[in-house]
Amino acid sequence: MPGPTGPGLEGVAFGARFAGRRGDGADAPRPLHSPRTASGAPVLELHPLAYDLEGAVRLVRPALAASAVAGETIERRAGRIEDAVRAGAAQGLVAGPAHAAVGLALWDDGHLLGRSLELLYLEPTACSYAAYVQLLDAATPTDRALVFAPAHFAGLPDDRVAQLLRSRGFARWGREEMQYPADRPPPAPLVPDGTAWATARADDAEELAGLHARAYAGELDRYLLMTDRDPVADARVLVRQLFDGRWGEFLEYASPVGRVGPSIVAACLVTRTEEGALLADVMADPAHRGRGLGGAAVRASVAALRARGETAIYLNVTLGNAAATRTYERAGFVRTIGPWWGFYSTRAIPVPEPVYPEAAVASGSAADRVR
Repeated sequence: MPGPTGPGLEGVAFGARFAGRRGDGADAPRPLHSPRTASGAPVLELHPLAYDLEGAVRLVRPALAASAVAGETIERRAGRIEDAVRAGAAQGLVAGPAHAAVGLALWDDGHLLGRSLELLYLEPTACSYAAYVQLLDAATPTDRALVFAPAHFAGLPDDRVAQLLRSRGFARWGREEMQYPADRPPPAPLVPDGTAWATARADDAEELAGLHARAYAGELDRYLLMTDRDPVADARVLVRQLFDGRWGEFLEYASPVGRVGPSIVAACLVTRTEEGALLADVMADPAHRGRGLGGAAVRASVAALRARGETAIYLNVTLGNAAATRTYERAGFVRTIGPWWGFYSTRAIPVPEPVYPEAAVASGSAADRVR
């Protein structure tokens, strides 16, 4: 399904969303937080972004680079975030005196359940565990939950970050990108017995919403772009956004739906992003599990895309979803970028932490990051 492919909720595939009101940037505001060490010296000066917009912009690329993983490019996402900061459309804090920013926190308050912390970064000269705790505390809302947080704080060991976030009720989650190799022929078709296939139409939206709600019930994916607590109403918004092109042109010809009798039991909805054709929402009815319906939908999508000359075909999968990963691998997809790691609040999202393969955890270690 659409969702984070990198740090933050919109990641590489869709770019970071930074909703919020423009700061007026008039008189420089007083520091929001100026805690002091035992010696009386301030740890960090923290200010609204309007206090030093250019300083905040300067830190965006170092912050993204510090948490990037092998194979990831940050240019597009960095440009979008920098533009949002300059326009006063970003939400966050900047650390340090005027024109000498040393830290940055950016977040998105658009999630139904609370705040998504997109970036948390301190330059090496200001980096310390105490400084990061201060910055995290300042970025944590007092009136609603902090729902998502990054897994990497530049300059701190990842296990120290994990210990800090777990002590606050967070669990780890991850995503990775998989691509269909450009030089690989289309996969062999798969048509499970008793199914009939056609392309998705706008008047399928309501039935697709019900299928999506059933397919992702109890899964972490259900909460990533959550807009409504009712799962069908939430899925209705997501499906409509795909049809309406929120994340790029909806590719109807490459979006198959499979039926058993009159009912839709599987689908793969595809949209075009800056990176290529994204298999954004792959779903199969749990009542028909084990029939290869998801794999059939994925294979039909790839075949349709290749028939139109598409070579950049990719998807994103949440780590720990072993069945989905096997489906994509059997269809011919290979891992290309990631894993990206983050943390989610188990108080806000009542989903047990997935069990991750040791190889995936190791490949997301600090040693694997792009510097």
